[in-house]
Amino acid sequence: MLSTTLLLFVNVVLRYVFSSAIFWTEETLRYLIIWITFIGAATCIIKNSHISLDFLTIFLPEKYHKIMYFAVNVICLIFSMLIFWYSLKLTLTAKEFGQISATIGNFPMYIVYSCMPLGSSLMICRFGYNLLREIFPRISSNK
Repeated sequence: MLSTTLLLFVNVVLRYVFSSAIFWTEETLRYLIIWITFIGAATCIIKNSHISLDFLTIFLPEKYHKIMYFAVNVICLIFSMLIFWYSLKLTLTAKEFGQISATIGNFPMYIVYSCMPLGSSLMICRFGYNLLREIFPRISSNK
């Protein structure tokens, strides 16, 4: 995140003060933000800070909250597995065909795409851990 901020700052200064910019900055920033997003999504699971709608839980009795939490984690685990599977196929296809970036000199796109299988595998681990903690309450939540 620090490198993204620094790169953006340098490019803004170059553009508005010196009327020149680094040509590969915009694409690099886009890729860094994508990496931050996928790794950040897994981090949000750890801190339970994803955006959520609590409409149903407001109206459900307290005894059904655990069932709802369990169901949400199962759905998210399945969705993360689907993201992992299809993003892995995309990443391997990009590597197989030797896809490279248009502006960042010969930078392999499979490295950019690899944030998706990496981030989704981290999400799978965390959602799996949440489910195990619900099934086996003795597992520590490290809080």
